[in-house]
Amino acid sequence: MPGIPAKGARIDVAVTKKQAKLPDAQESAFIKAYADFRDAKSPHDAWANRKLASVIHSLQTAGWPRRTIGEGLGITPERVRKLVEYPPTMVLKFPAYETGAQFPKSAVTAFRKREDDVNIRAMRAEKIFVAMLRAAHSSGWPFPQLARLVGISGERLRQIAESDVDIDGIEVPEFATYIRPVKAKPPVVVKTRLTDAEKARFRELASIASKTTKSTGEGLGPNPSAEEIEAAAQALKVRKASEELSALIIDAKNRNVSWPDLDAACGYRKGAARARASRHGFGKLPPSMKKYTTTKLESYKKIEVEPPRLPVSSAS
Repeated sequence: MPGIPAKGARIDVAVTKKQAKLPDAQESAFIKAYADFRDAKSPHDAWANRKLASVIHSLQTAGWPRRTIGEGLGITPERVRKLVEYPPTMVLKFPAYETGAQFPKSAVTAFRKREDDVNIRAMRAEKIFVAMLRAAHSSGWPFPQLARLVGISGERLRQIAESDVDIDGIEVPEFATYIRPVKAKPPVVVKTRLTDAEKARFRELASIASKTTKSTGEGLGPNPSAEEIEAAAQALKVRKASEELSALIIDAKNRNVSWPDLDAACGYRKGAARARASRHGFGKLPPSMKKYTTTKLESYKKIEVEPPRLPVSSAS
C-alpha cells in the first residue's frame, strides 16, 4: 500500500550512542510514519476516498441514483455526496439501473473490499507509528521534543504512545539514545573594586551633585544681574558634577564594580547608584523614571562671555 513500509521492514540508519538531536534518517522516518498515520486516520484522506469513490462513480455511470446507492451500500446520502467529489482510481462494471431492479451485490462486495483495504491501511499505519514512537521514547526522547517534529502537543503524543495498540510483529529502527543537552555555565564574572582615589572622587561628586536643580540658564534674560549670573554659574557647576558622577558610575559598572560598592562610594542608599545610572542611559529605564536631560552648555553662554553688570553709581 502506498506510503507504508512492508511488514518487518527495517530502516537502515547509523546509530550513535548519545544524541541531543535525532539523526536525520531517524527524524525523517519518524516524521513520515506520523504523516502516514495522520493521513490514514483522516476522513479526508485522498487515497482512501478515491478507492471508495471508484465504486460510487461506476454505479452512477451505470445509471444508479445517489439515494439508491447510499441505501444499497449502507452509507448516508451525505457521505455519497462527499465521495463523488474525489476522482476514481478505476472504472468498475456493474449492471445498469432499471426501475425495480435489485441493487447489485457485486457493488456491495467491491465497496466492502475497499473499506477493508482502507481500514487495514489505517491499522498498519497506526501500528508502525505507535511502535516507532514507543521505541524513540524508550531511548529517552521526551514527548515534547518528538511532538515538535510533527506539529502536535507532547500530551497528544503521550496519549498515542500509551494507547492499547498491539504492535506485535512491527519492527522499527533502533533510535539513538537521548541525552539532555547540558547548558553551558555562564562565565565567571570577576568583580573589581574601586581604588581609594576613586571612592574619594565619587563621594566628592555625589556631595556636589546632591544640590542639582532644574536650572538650565535659559531664564537669565538679556541683562541678568550679578546675583542671577552667580546662581546660574553655581547651577552649571553642580550639573557638570552630576553628569561626571553618572559617567563614572557607568564606567565602573562596565568594569564589574558591584552596585553595593557604588552605593557605598557615593554615600547612597541601596539602589540609588543604579537608579542614577539608568536615568543617564545605562540599561533599560524603568517606566517610573524620567530620562535625565543633558545640560546644554549654550544655555549658559551668558555666564562665560558676559561679565556681571554692576550697578552704575550716580555722580555726586
